[in-house]
Amino acid sequence: SVVIGNVGPVADSVALVPDEVYVGTILQAVPVGTDPDEDELTWDFTWYVNGGEVASGPDDRLLGGFVKGDELFVEARASDGVAQSEPVESSIVTVLNSPPVVETATITPTEPKGNDDLTCNVAGAFDADGDTVGTTIRWIVDGRVSGTGPVLSSAATRRDQRVTCQVTPD
Repeated sequence: SVVIGNVGPVADSVALVPDEVYVGTILQAVPVGTDPDEDELTWDFTWYVNGGEVASGPDDRLLGGFVKGDELFVEARASDGVAQSEPVESSIVTVLNSPPVVETATITPTEPKGNDDLTCNVAGAFDADGDTVGTTIRWIVDGRVSGTGPVLSSAATRRDQRVTCQVTPD
C-alpha cells in the first residue's frame, strides 16, 4: 500500500486595499490562493516600505509607519499546515498627499448689528502630512459672494441678510 502525500498550496495573488493610500490609512492585504488537497489556508505577510521590510507575520494589515511619497507593497505566502507556497507580491502603491482640513469656522460677533464688521474665525486647520495649511475665506451674503478675507465690513451687509463665511483650506 502507499500513502498519498500532501500537495502544497499555491498563492495566486495578493492585492492591497484601499488603492488610494494616505498617511493614517490602514492598509489591508487581500490574498487569493488554492490548495489542491482542499486544506484550509493560513497566510503570512511581509510588509515593505521603500523596499525595506517593516513587518512580518500573520497580520494582514499595516497600521501606519509611512509618510507621503513612500512606496508600499506586501509579500504573501500561503500555508496548508504542512507546506508553504512560493511568495507573491502585490503591486506597489504610493502614499498620496493628504488634503488639508479645516475643522470649524465661526463668525463673530455671533449676534451682529448693522454697524458691526464680521470676522471669520478658523480653527483646527491641519494637514496629516505636516504640510503648511493656508486658508481662503469667502463671504456669502444671501447666496452671493460679497467679499474675501477674514473680515467683512459692515458696509457689505444690511439688516436681515443671511451671512456665511466659507473657508477653503489650501
